[in-house]
Amino acid sequence: MSIQRQQRIEAFPTEIRDYNIERCARMASDFFNVGDFVESTGGTTAGTITYAAEYSTPNQTAGVVTLEIPSNAAQATRCSIRDHGTSSTLALGTCEFDFLCRARIAAGTPNAGDAYIRIGFFDSILARQNAGQSANGLVFERGPAETTWRVAVWGNWDGSTGTRVRIDTGVPVSQWSTFGIWVSQDGQKAVFTVDDVVKHTVTGLPFTAAIRVGLDAHATGTVTTAYQLKSDYLQFRYFTRRA
Repeated sequence: MSIQRQQRIEAFPTEIRDYNIERCARMASDFFNVGDFVESTGGTTAGTITYAAEYSTPNQTAGVVTLEIPSNAAQATRCSIRDHGTSSTLALGTCEFDFLCRARIAAGTPNAGDAYIRIGFFDSILARQNAGQSANGLVFERGPAETTWRVAVWGNWDGSTGTRVRIDTGVPVSQWSTFGIWVSQDGQKAVFTVDDVVKHTVTGLPFTAAIRVGLDAHATGTVTTAYQLKSDYLQFRYFTRRA
């Protein structure tokens, strides 16, 4: 067994409760459509979400979703796929949960411009990047002028105070990669993996506010060239204590 595979097993243990509805609530989509998730768009020029049956042998993809911030979009243009359409309700310290997603930034997306793309756990403030309001999140993040993914931990960050940690994974945003985030039952530890390799571990998470899970793209300024996030699949597991 490879070291990478062993790390993956340790970070994301697969056990019988994954197949027991009394022990595990599971949401998933192969992105022939939105699946178990919901869509959300907004802004003066709303972002777009489209699905395609790609069936690409080189990319090993089937259905693929594209989240796009269109060209000439104004600030606050956004689009996301997430666990529900209302305010954030997923709280740390309730149950163990994890996230798995295969994604990339589309070829032709510029390396500069006022747009952020995030995948993972985030609150409504981080999704909209509201100035002066505290944001929280455990995400893989691609910001303006960045060609590699960052692990980003946000804790009550309002632009000047709070916690904001960003770590370069070295993983190119243009290639298909599988992203995983695991959060412990007590809400005190998170493990970030890319393609089965642990990239970062956080102990003592810097927030307790409710969050949501999914994919998010939004403009923090005027975008002249379209930004596209593509995803092949998305899974969220919430390990309950119902039995």
